[in-house]
Amino acid sequence: PDNSDYPPCDLVVIDGIVDSVDSKLRNQVLAAAASLLRPGGLLAISYRTAVGWGEVAPLCRLLRHTLKRGSGPDPTADAIAPLEALKARGAAYMAVRPTVAAWLDDLLRAPADQVIDSYLVDALRPLSHAQVSEVLADFGAEFVGQARLDDFLHKAPTAVAQRVRDAPTVVLRETLSDLAVRRTARIDLFRLGRAGVGEPDRDQTVQTTRVMSARLPTYESVGAPWARHIVSNGASA
Repeated sequence: PDNSDYPPCDLVVIDGIVDSVDSKLRNQVLAAAASLLRPGGLLAISYRTAVGWGEVAPLCRLLRHTLKRGSGPDPTADAIAPLEALKARGAAYMAVRPTVAAWLDDLLRAPADQVIDSYLVDALRPLSHAQVSEVLADFGAEFVGQARLDDFLHKAPTAVAQRVRDAPTVVLRETLSDLAVRRTARIDLFRLGRAGVGEPDRDQTVQTTRVMSARLPTYESVGAPWARHIVSNGASA
């Protein structure tokens, strides 16, 4: 889309979307978002990860297929029943993958309308951090940190956590971190260039934005003093 009619922004948020569309449209969405930023502006992107959803992706596709074609009195139950039967009979794909079995258990407990909203309306195209970073690098946007106060890396074994922190590149570090804690979703912050932006103006913009229920990381990671105020006051962007 043509963003020439919009003023440059300090903060742009993409909540989902990029993990529910094909690669061409995903790149267009990321390009449009980057074009809205003024130099130094931040782009926050939430998405489901390949690490967290890769194992269940084949089952999600099957679930979507059966939900679309369901015609009985309870199409949701009819769609889940074959998966439940396979699990109960010890199907190898579920038996050797605890994550898949746990996902099926959650699916069985979920309300029918939630299953439909999650798997019929939304396509599942999980992404890796590297995929997102690669596209945004072409537009001069650099990854500066996760928009979370806790990345849960402390829950990994000490040797694993140290290996993650010692990774030679940022992309490798984030990828290893996802694997270490089996992160199912990310909210990444990217900055367009390094040119400074008036901090009073940005401070006001961020503090009046309430479009994503995720906390910004510490100000050292972002490199902007206004983040210190947000973290200390528990505000969200």
